[in-house]
Amino acid sequence: MMKKQLLRIASALLALILCALSLSACQNGGIANGGLFGKGKTLLSLKKDGIKVTFSVNEYELMLSRVKGTLQQSGFNVNDQSFWAQSDKFNDKALQTLDEFYKDSILDNCRIYVAALYLFERDGLTLSDASLASVEDLMNELVLTDGDGSKTKLNSLLSAYGVNYNILKDVYLMQEKVTAWKNYKYGENAELIGAKVKQEHLEKNY
Repeated sequence: MMKKQLLRIASALLALILCALSLSACQNGGIANGGLFGKGKTLLSLKKDGIKVTFSVNEYELMLSRVKGTLQQSGFNVNDQSFWAQSDKFNDKALQTLDEFYKDSILDNCRIYVAALYLFERDGLTLSDASLASVEDLMNELVLTDGDGSKTKLNSLLSAYGVNYNILKDVYLMQEKVTAWKNYKYGENAELIGAKVKQEHLEKNY
């Protein structure tokens, strides 16, 4: 039962477009024992046809924190090391601990982000004024609510997640770009994808 619940959580978190990052995540730069990498570095990069896109360690650690926070909100004791040491064959793959499973899954998701960002640039897309305004409004709201009107205070809170105002803004802009490319390629609500393909995907994944 727990395995199925964890996989449902992972599926929801790691779906490319649905992976929403928020400040409600549990503090810590990693899953069980912190992030795999140091901060302030590029984790992944893709350079092709004169286009270069990157995914930073800070963004990866923010995603790790989001997963840990969501698991905690779902009732799991994420501060107990024995929780992360549990092992199983998730998705019928080789035996993994929960710590390994989530770290590997999120890293795979980061690779998907990099590929989508490359395609956004390759296809000559730009963010709409509405998308840019949406991100600006979100950041302003965070300064007012979480930072009590102070960007410095907000940065102090964000430091627990390995990011700051500028990095978090970049993350939201990245999400807007991925969504824009998805809509360009597949249509809003995936209306450009045939019913047969959708049904096969549902049967395979859900």
